[in-house]
Amino acid sequence: MMRVHFKRFLFIAVLFIFCSTFILQVYKSKVEGKFRLHLLNINKAYSENLRYEKIKFEKKHSNDDSVSTVNKKEIVKSKVDEVADRENIVDKVVIQQKEKIADVVEIKSSNIETTIKKTIADSNKLKLEVNDRVTPENKNIFGNIHPDKNTPGNINPGKKIPENIHPDKEIPGNILSNIQKEATKLLLASVVKESKLKQNKSKSNNNTVISKTNLLNNLPKMQNENDELYSLHERIKTFTLKIEIYNFYNRDKITKMLFKHPLDLKQDRKLLQTLFPNENEESDRIIGQLDVKLVNTTTKKILFWHSNANAKTKYFEELKCNINDCVITNDQKQIDTSDAVMYKTAVRSSNPSPKRPNQVRIFSNLESAGNFPKAVSDIKIHANWSETYRVDSVLVAPYERFTPYSKFTDLPKIPIRNFAKGKTKRVAWFVSNCKAKNNRFEYVKELQKYITVDIYGGCGKLKCKRTNKGCFKMLQTDYKFYLSFENTNCKDYITEKLYWNAYQNDVVPIVMGAHPNDYKRVAPPRSYIHVDMFHSPKQLAEYLNFLDKNDDLYNSYFLWKNTGDFINTKSLCRLCAMVHLAPINPMWYDDTNEWWSGKGICRGAKSRKTYATWKIENIPIL
Repeated sequence: MMRVHFKRFLFIAVLFIFCSTFILQVYKSKVEGKFRLHLLNINKAYSENLRYEKIKFEKKHSNDDSVSTVNKKEIVKSKVDEVADRENIVDKVVIQQKEKIADVVEIKSSNIETTIKKTIADSNKLKLEVNDRVTPENKNIFGNIHPDKNTPGNINPGKKIPENIHPDKEIPGNILSNIQKEATKLLLASVVKESKLKQNKSKSNNNTVISKTNLLNNLPKMQNENDELYSLHERIKTFTLKIEIYNFYNRDKITKMLFKHPLDLKQDRKLLQTLFPNENEESDRIIGQLDVKLVNTTTKKILFWHSNANAKTKYFEELKCNINDCVITNDQKQIDTSDAVMYKTAVRSSNPSPKRPNQVRIFSNLESAGNFPKAVSDIKIHANWSETYRVDSVLVAPYERFTPYSKFTDLPKIPIRNFAKGKTKRVAWFVSNCKAKNNRFEYVKELQKYITVDIYGGCGKLKCKRTNKGCFKMLQTDYKFYLSFENTNCKDYITEKLYWNAYQNDVVPIVMGAHPNDYKRVAPPRSYIHVDMFHSPKQLAEYLNFLDKNDDLYNSYFLWKNTGDFINTKSLCRLCAMVHLAPINPMWYDDTNEWWSGKGICRGAKSRKTYATWKIENIPIL
C-alpha cells in the first residue's frame, strides 16, 4: 500500500518539475525576445545617428574634390536658368507697359515736377522688388560664375551662404539701370493718362460708386432672403415627419397580412370589427374591406333607393370581389326584405321606416357638407351607416386612393426625372365658381400681387374648356404649380382638383380645403403645398418664386412618383362585404346631421374680404 502511494507521489513530483521547467523556458524566451527587440532598436538608432554624422562630416569637408565637376556644372546651370527666367518675367512686364505708352498724350508742365518725384520714389520701390527677386544664393552665383566659363572648384550647392552677403546689396551689371529707365518712362506715361482721364470720369465714377454701394448693400439682404426661404422649405419638409412617411408606406402591408386568409364571423369577431370606424378614426380601412374574405356567406340584398340598378349579381362578379354573395335591386317594394338600403344625398322623412330591426340605412353623399349640410331631412330619422368622403364613414368613398408599391418603405432620394424642364409659366387655375364659401378668390387676388397666376374659366380672362384634353396637356408642359382650391373648407373634403388636375398632369398642387392633417393622411408625402403653412399669400408667393428658380427643390415635390398607384376602391365590393359584417357590429348615429355638418366640421370666411383658414393652435404656421 505504501509503495502505491510513493509511486503516485513520485509521479506528481516529476510532473510538477516538468511543468515548472516548461513555464520557465517560455517566460525566458519571451524576456529574451523583448531584450533582442530592444537591442535591435538601439542598434537601429545608433546606425541612424552614425549616418547622420557621416553626412554632416561630408558637408563639412565639401571643399574637397568629392563632388565631381560635372555635377557642379549642372547645379550652376540650373541656377543661371532660374535667374534668366526671372529676367524674362521683367522683360514681359516692360513690353506690356510699352504698349500703354501709345495712349499717352502731352503732360501739363505744372504736373511734371510732381510726376518726376513720384516716379523716382516708384523706381526705388521697384529696385527693392527686383532685389527681392534675386536671392542671396543667386547673388553669390552672379558674383563668381559666368555661364560661359568653367565652374570654379569652390562652389558647392550644399554649402551655407556666407553671412556677409546681404539681400540689399546692389545687383551687379546693368540689369537694374535698364529696368529703372524703362520703368521711369512707363510710370510717367501712366500718371499722365490717369491725370487726363480723372476729370472726365469723375461724374461717371461717382455714379458707379453709388450704384456699386447700393448693390453691395443689397447683397446681404438678398442672401438673407434666400437663407430664410431655404429654411422655410426645410420646415415644410418636416411638417411630414420621417416616421409618418414610414407609416404611410407600410400601413397597407400590415393590413394585407391581417386579412390574407378567410375569417369566421364568430371566431374572428374582434379583427373584423376593426373594419368599422371608431370615434376618432384616422384610417380609411379601404384595403382591409377589399381584402377581407369570409368562410361562410349568405346572399344579401341591397336596395338602391335612388338608382336605376337592376336586381343582378354580375356587378360583383365583374369586379372580382372577394365577397360577391350580394344582389342589387331598385325595387322600393322590396324594402322590407332588403338587408341594406342606400339613400343618395339626404334621407327624407317621406321614406318608409324599416320594419326589419337589423336593416342598415346608408346615407350616401360625395358633395361637401358646407354645400349640403343636411344628411337627413328630419332629426327623428336615423341613419346607421354613411358612404362619404369622410374618413370616419363606414364606407369611405374618396375621389382617388394612393396605394404604395410593396417594395417601397420610404421616399426615394432622387426624382425619376426633371419635372421643371421646359416649363416657363408658374401658376395656373381652372375655376368657374367665383363666389365659393371659403372666399378662395380673395386669397388668389392677394396672391396675384406677388406672382403671376393664370386663371382659366369664368373667373379669369383666359379661356380653355376643361373638356378639351389640350388644357391639361398645357398644364403638364407649361406650368409648375396648380391651385387645387376646393369651394369649401370641410373635414376630409379633397376632390379631383388634387388628383386629376394636379397629380395626373405633373404639377405641384397648392391646396386649400381640408385640414392640413387630412391632406397628410391621404396624399403622397411631400407632394403638395398647403396655404395654411404660410403666414400670408405674400409669403407663399415668395416661396413659389424661390422654387421656380431652384429645380432641385422643386423636384423634391415629385419624389413620390412611381412609388405607388391610384387604385380602384371598388365601393360595391366593399359595400357587399360590410353588409355581411353588419350583425357583428350594430351601429348608428345619434344625430346624423350633427355628425355630418356640426361644429368644427367646416370653416368659413369671417367676412367678404377674408378667406377661410384652419389656422389654429395645433397647426404649425411656417
